[in-house]
Amino acid sequence: MITKSPMEREEPPNTSKKFLQSYLYTEFGKFFVSTCHRKSSADLDPFGWYYETFAWKLKDDGHRENRIIADNSGAERQGGAFEQHIEVCRQLELKGEFKEEEDDD
Repeated sequence: MITKSPMEREEPPNTSKKFLQSYLYTEFGKFFVSTCHRKSSADLDPFGWYYETFAWKLKDDGHRENRIIADNSGAERQGGAFEQHIEVCRQLELKGEFKEEEDDD
């Protein structure tokens, strides 16, 4: 049996890449919004990767609170990722909260 040294072992593939991050300062507080390009955990996902946007409220010391206050994920392409990120920022700026818009279909 041939074993590889730790230096020769293959690294697991990166499953998440930073794409866009924003700090937002509003009358409702301070927020951190982050969009990542993430590998899907679903084996049969036809796209394999998607964009995931989350937001957290920031404490006075600048650290994130433990609770995610926005989840606007699912874009498959960069254009959609920008749109979902900006939509979270827009709603936090206007209302201090994020609500997913419902489809009228």
